[in-house]
Amino acid sequence: MNPFDVPANELIEAVADDLKNNLRVEQPNFAPFVKTAPSKERVPMQRDWYYKRLASMLYRLLKEGTLGVGALRTYYGSKKNRGRRKHKFMRAGGKIIRHGLQQLETLGFVKKVQKGRILTPKGQQYLSKIASKTKKNWEEKIKVALQQKELGAKKAIEEKSTQKKDAQKQEKGKEQKQPLSEKKQKSTDVISELKEKLAKAPTENKYAEGKVSE
Repeated sequence: MNPFDVPANELIEAVADDLKNNLRVEQPNFAPFVKTAPSKERVPMQRDWYYKRLASMLYRLLKEGTLGVGALRTYYGSKKNRGRRKHKFMRAGGKIIRHGLQQLETLGFVKKVQKGRILTPKGQQYLSKIASKTKKNWEEKIKVALQQKELGAKKAIEEKSTQKKDAQKQEKGKEQKQPLSEKKQKSTDVISELKEKLAKAPTENKYAEGKVSE
């Protein structure tokens, strides 16, 4: 299987986990105390950062081909915060990269060539094997995530519909439960309107009643 069919971060994490648990690669003694580059202010917060660096180097060799320590130092470098002065790019430490490549050489995944290191057929087979396992897990994660998303959308629609129904019920209840004072006020208004009409009625119908003589 082609390792590029799997997302790079998923593959690197799977390779790092396999290097630690199955192949039993040992971290160097300086791993918990050393900074990965002069530009960094602190040591890495993750305990398993060394295994991720090895997995990342394997992936870089697969992608780029032949790479030396200098090229990898540039790739893993970063800008140093110098306060008010302009940030300066600094390459990563060479000791960590060199030690990691030596570890991968002992496993048979990497070999020396004239211009650096190159991935061996064993290393390519190893990455394709991990990629096939990772792809299955990754597809399952995507399915679970999609299912959860669909359930969340259904719940949101149901909640909106229930909220609308509750609002409609509340409005109906307000209309039915009008206070007695408002009802009385309406009735008095209607009575006053009728009285006004009755008071105006005799003057308007003088000719009909025969009260006015010509």
